Amino acid sequence: MFSVFRGYGNVLFQFVEYLIYYKIFFYMLLPAILRGVSGFKVDLAVNVGLVEIAVVYFMEALSYIIWIGVFVFFIRKSKSVKKSRYWIDIAEKFMLVTLFFYLLFSLDDFIAVFNVHNFINLDLPVISMFKPLVLALGPVLACFCLAYFKWENKNNSYFLLSFIAFFVFIIMSVISGVRGLIIHSLFFMIFIFFIFNKKKLVINVGLILLFFALFQSYYMSIRHLDSEDKVSMLSSGNIGEQKRSLVDEAEFRYGEQSRLSVAFLRRGMNSDFAGMTPLESSMYAPLPRSYFPDKPIPGSIGIDKYSMGMYLINSDIRGEWWNMTEFFPSAHSYWEFGTLGVLLVPIISAFYIYILAMFLVRLNFLAIPFLLLFFKPWGYNEVKIWLYEIPLQIFQYITPSLVIVFFIILSMEMRKSFWVGKSK
Repeated sequence: MFSVFRGYGNVLFQFVEYLIYYKIFFYMLLPAILRGVSGFKVDLAVNVGLVEIAVVYFMEALSYIIWIGVFVFFIRKSKSVKKSRYWIDIAEKFMLVTLFFYLLFSLDDFIAVFNVHNFINLDLPVISMFKPLVLALGPVLACFCLAYFKWENKNNSYFLLSFIAFFVFIIMSVISGVRGLIIHSLFFMIFIFFIFNKKKLVINVGLILLFFALFQSYYMSIRHLDSEDKVSMLSSGNIGEQKRSLVDEAEFRYGEQSRLSVAFLRRGMNSDFAGMTPLESSMYAPLPRSYFPDKPIPGSIGIDKYSMGMYLINSDIRGEWWNMTEFFPSAHSYWEFGTLGVLLVPIISAFYIYILAMFLVRLNFLAIPFLLLFFKPWGYNEVKIWLYEIPLQIFQYITPSLVIVFFIILSMEMRKSFWVGKSK
């Protein structure tokens, strides 16, 4: 099934290939087919033309070719990297710590759904620095650890913790009304079940996805309601009213990335380039807002989050300045640096992911959820990460992760010294 990266000896690269297939099929090929069937109905409704869509597709295809070529060139040395039991032990402890804090950080939102007051205060600066990492990685680990602690490293206690975290994640996802949280996580679990050779579970999750696809238009009609109203409706069996047919919903949803990315193309054609501004605004991320209240929003070009690309394209195409949408990274790069951005940013992105992969590849199976963290899980699942996201990830993910790893290693060494001293 996965042939491009099969020769590089690690399941991590097969996962990267899986994500590439996933993105290309659902966000490029499928929308192209549906557009042909409908005669570009959804695009024309917002004055997006065929030529503009074709140009955006060409840029995205070109960036994929560049990214894959550069990534494959660099990972040739990965065969010499062997899995390490020492680092796998550290990674397992890291996962458990993350799942524990994910449950703590999710407690506020989870019990608020059921109108229960939370008496635990986690708004402490020392703990809050780990929140972006935990809230992004926690759901990924909740899905992954269900399989890992069931079949790879069997442990009933760890499996129970994973199950509780997964249950909280699913409840919060359904209540949130954010479809991507459900769809992307289920596609992730299909891959995990596949590599563990659980074909029956692959089929079952596929059927769940099909069922959800049939009723997703109903589900989307309640996403903007308050949590209390959603709980009341869903518990009574009311899933809302259908807004679009299955085919129309698929064309609208999966074609939206390319459709709205046209706004980046138009801005570039009008010489309204963002330049280095999104990247520069991300460099301020480590500064505490309590001391620097005027620091820019990472990735923005103005004074608030609505000047980020994902909001600007909604404002340009649909007039919905308050709404945000995923986009083609190549189009975003074009908005920043023009044609040079389309050619250069995929090279930088591929090299960045290569560095991360080479650190993680020694973890074997455990490398998968950790690398997915850097692809912006459940929202984008994008291997071609855009430029301003890189420093943001260094501040929000890599630095806190290194702190956690440091304390895990320290505790392991102290424990080791204790038992050595006791044995003398």
